[in-house]
Order: sequence, then structure tokens, then C-alpha cells
Amino acid sequence: MLHFLRRLSPGTGIVLQYNCKRPTTATFHGFQNGAIILSDFDGFPGLAHLAIQAMNVISLGSFSGRYPRCCKECDCRNE
Repeated sequence: MLHFLRRLSPGTGIVLQYNCKRPTTATFHGFQNGAIILSDFDGFPGLAHLAIQAMNVISLGSFSGRYPRCCKECDCRNE
């Protein structure tokens, strides 16, 4: 995972899944001290730090539309 992260440029849009959470989008800004630095993380407007060990899956890109596919099938977007 760290090898993949080292190849990303700041400002890259990513989709990631961590711990037991649903996949979410973010903008990559770098990593420091074992944490990945993100903005627009799960809708949060500021910078967020997430432990690299907590990540299960990471990929380039973003969800089509504002909400992930699983969320379009339920009412959670009204929360």
C-alpha cells in the first residue's frame, strides 16, 4: 500500500475503504508519520489524517455522482 501511495501526486482523487466503513472519496495530499493526509474526506471540508494501517483498499478515481452506488439504493443520503 505504501508503494502505491508514494506514486500518487497531491490533488489526486481517490476512493478508499478503511476499517469496517463503506468506501468513500477523498483528495490525496501526501503522507506523514504513518498517516495519509486527505481533504474532502467523506464530505469533511478540512484536512484529515488516516492511519495507513487502517486502510483496506485504495484506488484512483471517484464515485460517479455524489453518493456511492450502495447509498443510492437507500435513504441514507437524507441523513
